Amino acid sequence: MKIVWEESDIVVGTKYGRPDIKEIWMIGYIASEASSSNRVSISMSDGMVTLPSSPDAMAHMLTAGRYVPIGSKA
Repeated sequence: MKIVWEESDIVVGTKYGRPDIKEIWMIGYIASEASSSNRVSISMSDGMVTLPSSPDAMAHMLTAGRYVPIGSKA
């Protein structure tokens, strides 16, 4: 099954992962960034935070990486 993420799917608090890996991620944001390109991924395993990106760029990354949403928002 292929999941296609869209910009509107990039909602803060959404958790995602892949069936073939154990790590779970959550969509977050950088409060100090005034632009809409402030979305980040936060590892639920160790707290690592990715570089900020736009919702559109994050949607493309999640689709390309074959990530799927997990459960409901935080």
